[in-house]
Amino acid sequence: MGYVMVPVPEHHQKEFGVWLLQITMRAALAAWTPERVQRAIDRLDDTDARIVLRVASTRGFWLDAATVAKDLGMDTEDMLGRIHAMNQACYDDEAPPIVMVKSADQSRSGRPELMMNHDIRADMMKALG
Repeated sequence: MGYVMVPVPEHHQKEFGVWLLQITMRAALAAWTPERVQRAIDRLDDTDARIVLRVASTRGFWLDAATVAKDLGMDTEDMLGRIHAMNQACYDDEAPPIVMVKSADQSRSGRPELMMNHDIRADMMKALG
């Protein structure tokens, strides 16, 4: 696969990084199949399901991870660890992440942010709601 080098002005590097991440994620989203969605749902324990349902309920907006953790009565680091484990299981199944995580240095707020994978949001809401 070839590559392209594009000069990006320093004051736009953060925005460009977010945009690049978004188009990369869109390309990966095609990997969801009904079988993979079902396996992802089957792997969720009650706590993971609460996390997924809370993030899915926002309809495509980035959420502050600390706020989500507080809403769920969880420690932020523990919740992010659980999300990482869920996403790793999806990766092992050759599927995109369930919950997208934007690191503190990528977010405008300077704190980690979360968003539900749009392609499986409705399936997750139906199965867990």
